[in-house]
Amino acid sequence: MDWGNYQKRFKISAKKRNLPDSFISECLDYAKKLYDNKVPIIFDTEHLSLLLGCKIQFLYKITNNLNKNYRIYKIPKHNGKMRTITEPYSDLKNIQQWILVNILQKMPVSIYAKAYISNTSLKSNVRFHVKQPVIIKLDVQDFFPSIHQISLVKLFRKYGYELNLSRMLSRLCTYEGVLPQGAPTSPYISNLYCRRIDNRIGKYITNAGFRYTRYSDDITISGNISDKQIGTIIQFCRKCLAEEGLKLNEGKTQILRSHHRQLVTGVILNQKISAGTKKKKDIRKQVYFIKKYGLESHIEHEKIEKQNYIYHLAGLINWVLFLENNNKEFLEYKKFVNEIIKQINS
Repeated sequence: MDWGNYQKRFKISAKKRNLPDSFISECLDYAKKLYDNKVPIIFDTEHLSLLLGCKIQFLYKITNNLNKNYRIYKIPKHNGKMRTITEPYSDLKNIQQWILVNILQKMPVSIYAKAYISNTSLKSNVRFHVKQPVIIKLDVQDFFPSIHQISLVKLFRKYGYELNLSRMLSRLCTYEGVLPQGAPTSPYISNLYCRRIDNRIGKYITNAGFRYTRYSDDITISGNISDKQIGTIIQFCRKCLAEEGLKLNEGKTQILRSHHRQLVTGVILNQKISAGTKKKKDIRKQVYFIKKYGLESHIEHEKIEKQNYIYHLAGLINWVLFLENNNKEFLEYKKFVNEIIKQINS
């Protein structure tokens, strides 16, 4: 959108409605700030409802009854504990998806953020830390629930949106005053919230000659780091997080040295990016038994209760190949398993 054309069209439309010049000027000053910040021009909550294709009363009905617009359930985590998922129902989810695509993703995140961004992946995160003498792994405790609605209001205000609109947008993206784990907007908002943290830590770490990335709540720092520097770096990270209302999960802090296995977000990094010997050995064993006894006999013998087991195995094989593109052994496994899936679906 060209600002000159927008300004011209706005003035013509406003004049037809006999709006005073002072009001027109005020509206254009407001719109120009949003235009300069590269976010969509939305004047108020009613304008938002028109863009969403619904009535303003519908938005108020949702924001005043958020507990009726989410379903809450638990899923198991890798450590055996349970994770609470707060997932919006379709009406609210569609609104959040619109906010994500049309507003939030227009706001830039830090170059150090490697999750929840298009054209990034786990490999985008870990490739910076391959073959490093020391890797520091830090975990942010209660990541999404520590980001509060008031912070979102400030974020929308920073980009130029008026107060009531900022409050409405923040309400549509939070549940019980915090980011819900399960809403499509939460991951990207977490990156926006951490932009200042990322830039502070990133500058500090790179100036010291080391490497820094953040993948969601996982912070990774690597390089030829001395024992004395390790403590200083962790303390600096702790301070930066605390100043933004976040804190480290101290029990998950790890120092990984090159003579031990360096596992970051499920990927081995000692000499090259690898899925790891243990995981590949387990897959290799499963494929061997399927080839020897057949799929059904293998499932029965091993008492496998996982639904769609063969699809799960295909996913594990694809995960290895995602990390190790030219692994000929696993390319053969992929071909073998895909043939079984083809036969099942035929």
